Formats: sequence, structure tokens, C-alpha cells
Amino acid sequence: MKIFFECSQDRNGLNSGGLFWCFSDDFTVCDQSLGSINKQLTLSYDFIWNDYFDLCTVIDRIIELYPIDSETTYRFKGLG
Repeated sequence: MKIFFECSQDRNGLNSGGLFWCFSDDFTVCDQSLGSINKQLTLSYDFIWNDYFDLCTVIDRIIELYPIDSETTYRFKGLG
């Protein structure tokens, strides 16, 4: 499944209408292996490069992204 994304390097707390979008393109989420609950997230940056992450849902509102080439885990908490 491909979905459009935008990313910004603006400081936190700005209204989304005031952001400068550095990159815009699409992303893909695929199973890591057949039947796996873990996913692989691929961010495609305007044909310049791709970033690859292991994506894990911790609980409904929390996901972890692990960049495959960095050994750092990022945790994101959603709303709702």
C-alpha cells in the first residue's frame, strides 16, 4: 500500500499551515515476512533515496520505528 507523506525540519509546536515541507512523496508498509505482525516502512524521497524502518505496534496508540541502518529506536504516540 502506498500513501503520500510530507516531512519538515521546522521546530516542534508550529501549526501545520506554517510549516515548510522539505520532502513530499509516498511511503509503503509491507509485512516483514508472510503472516508477520511486524512491518517494514519504506519512505521514498522524490527518487533521491529511500529510508527503511522496522515498524512495530506496541499498543494501539504507540508505534516504534527502528531505522535498519542505525540501531536507534524511535517511539511515537498517537492521539485518540
